[in-house]
Amino acid sequence: AMTITESPYRVTAEMINETCGQYISPQGVWNLVQRLGERIDEEETHAVQQMNADQTEGSKSIPVLFEEMDGVWLHMQDEHHKKMKKQEMKVFTMYEGWDAEKEKENRSTLVEKTMLAGMEDSNTFHEKREACIRQKYDADEIGQRILNGDGGSWIKEPYDADAIFQLDRYHIHQEILRKIKDKKAQKEIHELFEAEKIEEMLNYIEVYATSVESPDEKDKESKHARELLQYLRNNKHGLLPYDKQGITIPKPSEGILYKHMGVQE
Repeated sequence: AMTITESPYRVTAEMINETCGQYISPQGVWNLVQRLGERIDEEETHAVQQMNADQTEGSKSIPVLFEEMDGVWLHMQDEHHKKMKKQEMKVFTMYEGWDAEKEKENRSTLVEKTMLAGMEDSNTFHEKREACIRQKYDADEIGQRILNGDGGSWIKEPYDADAIFQLDRYHIHQEILRKIKDKKAQKEIHELFEAEKIEEMLNYIEVYATSVESPDEKDKESKHARELLQYLRNNKHGLLPYDKQGITIPKPSEGILYKHMGVQE
């Protein structure tokens, strides 16, 4: 299982054959990985059943739970190795904060980091995500949940209304670079965003989109700028960092620091 995360099936089979004194084919490796996946799925499904029956095991109380979610689009192939449509793997990371002692050594280390990934539909994935949390924590005793994500509907729609949502900083900068080609305009938008001048930034993008309008249908600059504007407006409540949104954050436990999110990216 450890080898297959870094090597193809053929290479994994060769490594097992050379180091373990027994023979396994690449197909045999594939078969074992499928069985392992089925076991993990059974465990996750059982955790959901426990949650729905109010039999969760989590008892730990924490002031803040940091959560991050994102999707990764993967190239797929069928059993005959023919190309299939891309599929999105949903990924979830949760942690309690950053290790204060490790920070003194200039090492950024998450406390109690747990990850979950899956190819399920969003409802099933969120059930497994919540069950994963409740296996470890008393959900009713989490002081504040903070969610970092790219604004995708599958991330935000089923989420707790009392949670603080923060639009992932990497995705914001990425969208600015993708949608705005003019370097001067890029720089101005970045500076306004970093200065937390949200209304000024949105107004600037709107004015810029109008200024670059062209009768040439092939010129997409104005269209792309308006797409950026719509993306930011749709997630306006998450443009400020979680600690700048006017919501009181419970103090961290001893030995834990709170820092800027975005570790999953």
